Amino acid sequence: LKIKQADRPATYDEIQASPAMKSLPAEVTNEETEMIKNVIANIPVIPDDY
Repeated sequence: LKIKQADRPATYDEIQASPAMKSLPAEVTNEETEMIKNVIANIPVIPDDY
């Protein structure tokens, strides 16, 4: 992920449309799902003036 929130995709649709996402297999394993949930849960809040 980009450090500054403004540099990150604004919507889920933008994430899904990215070339990186389009190159992934359609099936997601439970292990992958849990890993992503863990990553998202641990993203720190970064002040806008960072």
